[in-house]
Amino acid sequence: MYRRYTIDEIKNKVIETLANQEDGMSSMELADAIHVNRMTITKYLNILSAIGLIKKKKIGSINIWTRESGVDDIEFPLNYIHIQQKFLTALLGYNKRECSKILLNIIYSDTEILKIFKEIMIPSLNTINGLYNRGRLGKTELIYLNSLLFDLLTVIEIHYKPIEYNKNIHNIFIAGNEDQILYSKMLSLVSEVSNCETIYLGNIGQHIDPFFDIDLQRHITKVWLHKKGTKIIFLFCSDESSLKFLFSTADYIKRKMTEIIKIVLFINPEMLNLTKDLKFDFIASDLNLLIIWLEELIKQIRSKI
Repeated sequence: MYRRYTIDEIKNKVIETLANQEDGMSSMELADAIHVNRMTITKYLNILSAIGLIKKKKIGSINIWTRESGVDDIEFPLNYIHIQQKFLTALLGYNKRECSKILLNIIYSDTEILKIFKEIMIPSLNTINGLYNRGRLGKTELIYLNSLLFDLLTVIEIHYKPIEYNKNIHNIFIAGNEDQILYSKMLSLVSEVSNCETIYLGNIGQHIDPFFDIDLQRHITKVWLHKKGTKIIFLFCSDESSLKFLFSTADYIKRKMTEIIKIVLFINPEMLNLTKDLKFDFIASDLNLLIIWLEELIKQIRSKI
């Protein structure tokens, strides 16, 4: 009799079964070997193929599955220190496929999706910036690695979608400088996987002019016009001009609308002295602190529903 397995159990059983099968096995053979219904085994095999743990070849009308060569399978329960080191090694080696495989392996396990950001993506980003600041990476390499990380965020975005958004929390993320794009995108995905309604506006720094603040105010007011609940504007800035522009725009919106609106700043540590006269709800230079703040706020809001 067949029983229901989790993706973790299926993964481990398939990898173990194929380990000593150099010629591979068909879907039906695998279904019989690991006691999974033949009607559903293909779904699991395709997931494992997308992760990069197995591959298939067609012989006539039959799909034959084999273990991907060079697979160093991630053990469960997850050791995030090991995974982060493995991910960072692949990232610094420009191995986008290996990085994607690691992320997908975690996404399709039953782990908490936020741990991908807390334990893998943010530490990797911090390490890259640290290497650049110490002269271990050149500017071009920094740009390339940031681009790779942004693409890998898209992997998470595509393969993980919340079932239903909480209609009581609405977040907008705005970067004021190019070097803040990755931070703002990363936190916008944290917001999304936390089931908040999320809008990511990207980098508006290059569009700043005497009239753009009116356009930005009009757009945010429009998308939030009929929204109920808490609204948060997250601003990511690395220079004084973008900070002043974005904060004045957000502050105007907060004063104009009657609902609860919070303004949150993410800035470089050396800019803290520029914020003493600004009325914001939270400020951070560490993305992990911003995540903790958002998680606590979400818990408070949802406990009142």
